Amino acid sequence: CTRRALLQAVLFELGLPYRVRDEGDLRLSLLDHLLSREECPTGLLLLVDEAQTLPISLLDELRVLTNLVRGGLPRVRLVLAGSSALEECFAHPD
Repeated sequence: CTRRALLQAVLFELGLPYRVRDEGDLRLSLLDHLLSREECPTGLLLLVDEAQTLPISLLDELRVLTNLVRGGLPRVRLVLAGSSALEECFAHPD
């Protein structure tokens, strides 16, 4: 799992182009989509199952996406589902 693969997966699910792009272009494409009132008027609910299997770097990438705000409202809402190992991951100092 890489940040690029995560961004590609999100763009794929949104029906947006995701192939033959570097990580920066993928991130910009997603941001453009999320900030567009026409394409994404209510924002995005991102549900991640088995989240305890994600490395810390990908959990951090998901956290960064939730920082996106327009008009005082978050553009990405994140729901993480997983086993008790997910709680342990959040309790870890890193």
